[in-house]
Amino acid sequence: MSRNFSLYKRFSKGFKTSIVEGVITTFGNSFSGPMLIPFFIRRGASVEFLSLYVSLGFILSPISQLLSAFILNNFREKRREIMFFSALISRSVWIFITFSTFSEAIDVNLLLIVILALRPFGILTSLAWTDLLTDLVEIKIRGRAFAFRNSVVGLSRILGLSLSTIIYAMPYPISYQYAFVIGTILMLSSTPLLYLYGDPVKPKGMEINWKKVKEIFTNKTILKDSLSIASWSSSVNIVGAIWTYHLFNKIGATEDWIVLINLTGSIIGILGNAVWGRAYDRFGPKNIFLLSGPGIALIPILFPHLPSLIGQIGLQAYSSFLWSGFSLASFNYAVSFDPSLRPFYIAIYNSVPSIAASVSTQIGAYTYEKYGIIAFYISGLLRLVALFILSKVVSSRGVSYDELKLSGHLYRIVVISKDIATFATFEIFYALRIFYTLFIVSLLLALLISIYTLALIILKI
Repeated sequence: MSRNFSLYKRFSKGFKTSIVEGVITTFGNSFSGPMLIPFFIRRGASVEFLSLYVSLGFILSPISQLLSAFILNNFREKRREIMFFSALISRSVWIFITFSTFSEAIDVNLLLIVILALRPFGILTSLAWTDLLTDLVEIKIRGRAFAFRNSVVGLSRILGLSLSTIIYAMPYPISYQYAFVIGTILMLSSTPLLYLYGDPVKPKGMEINWKKVKEIFTNKTILKDSLSIASWSSSVNIVGAIWTYHLFNKIGATEDWIVLINLTGSIIGILGNAVWGRAYDRFGPKNIFLLSGPGIALIPILFPHLPSLIGQIGLQAYSSFLWSGFSLASFNYAVSFDPSLRPFYIAIYNSVPSIAASVSTQIGAYTYEKYGIIAFYISGLLRLVALFILSKVVSSRGVSYDELKLSGHLYRIVVISKDIATFATFEIFYALRIFYTLFIVSLLLALLISIYTLALIILKI
């Protein structure tokens, strides 16, 4: 805990503000975000519609990423303003989605059009946010800093999901109406905090001509990194459109299941970040990929054979721990590229995988329609192939020391693992204590609301 306090003191004011903003935004999103696809299914969405929804998002992403990179690169000194206004527009889509829960006249096709139309603003927000936040953190503590932020934000997600279980226990559509209204209000109310991040670096915009564009697109490092992560993304997204569909229509999940599964993922994600953040700063990105990747390959193979809620919760716990490490390594590796070209690098790093994922999503949906759960097995096997490609491409970029090789420094790893285990123990107990406090507060709040509601019923108000 004292280490956490020492680490927190090293954060810039802007990074601390980002934690507060992330807490409120994530708390709001936990009421509505995880239930968007279940809402589509409630409205009669088929596998074809869900695969179209996922695929179109991936197809539009490259264009949006590159346009966002051009805008950000040319007006980089205004990246804070760009982030704020694009986030405001992007998050306003939830106003329309929330309105649709009150009106059956708005069908899923219209929802799809509106969501995809505003998605480019979300991508621009994400790119500006990533670029700005990276400059607010020292490279020596970047792994631990983002892990700390993820943990705190994860706690707010836990609280939100815990409270949303009460709401989603109500009948449809009242449950979605209440939850989406709460989520929308919170996400919009946190948006002004983005402007308060500040920008101590204030990098000057750089006009990009076609010669520079050609140089960027032919950069070997950019191409190798984006193609290797594309192989991984395509292997994962084979099951992107069919996962929730299978969970609802074949395994028999309900909204309560989704909330509990996501709640489990948030709890384990916090505990995982306590381990992976320090491990990243010790071992670097490649070794984190190699430590977490093989286990991630097993997830889709196990998924269809766990038809109970307990089984799915167990799988989510296992999955969330491994994914927290992999995602942290992938993010930190991407943002550690040359700052002058970072927006374009991240745009390409995200665009090429999106193109690959759009194809693999359709292939996965087709395979599922024809051969059932074979699609999940294919995803698992291809993840192993993609992991091998990643291991040959990823460098030690993004760490401020000589990266430790797992095979060549066994003694040092044993010594360091003790340090990691000690650190993780303190973090876990600290996280559990905070979670216990939040749980008690949530329970008391729920009881208070129940008593108030009961009083209104008795008094017939």
